[in-house]
Amino acid sequence: MRAGVAVLAEVIREMAAGEIPRLDVRHATLLKGAALKRRLAGATLLYKTVYGDPCTIELLEDGRMEGRSGYANEETDSGRWWIEGDFWCRQWNSWAYAESASFLTALEGDQIRWLDGTGRLMDSAIYISPQKKRNQFSRLTEIGKPV
Repeated sequence: MRAGVAVLAEVIREMAAGEIPRLDVRHATLLKGAALKRRLAGATLLYKTVYGDPCTIELLEDGRMEGRSGYANEETDSGRWWIEGDFWCRQWNSWAYAESASFLTALEGDQIRWLDGTGRLMDSAIYISPQKKRNQFSRLTEIGKPV
């Protein structure tokens, strides 16, 4: 089945070649090396699966990754993420065939984009920084305190 999906994906990419966004990786604002790791460690990514379901991915500081998808978080998986040179790498225990993948990463505001080595957009998500998460938690804690 995996081989069939790979062939189908390549046919779709070829048919949509002029429509798939591509960044010139020589001029794009890419996160690299240590800066990439700093920005992603502790971040949350809000994403849509290929089925259109919501998915939340937590990139833990120790390299673990936790994912929840579906409208009631009915699907979960865990895995790991790491940095190799200027590539963000990830491997789920079950999702995405449990295969490792690596991407160039562009971050613009709250939008993270993953690109293949040629600059072809592979996917994107909403990026929530660790600092923003701490600030939101702090505000929620303040709301719950007695006056």
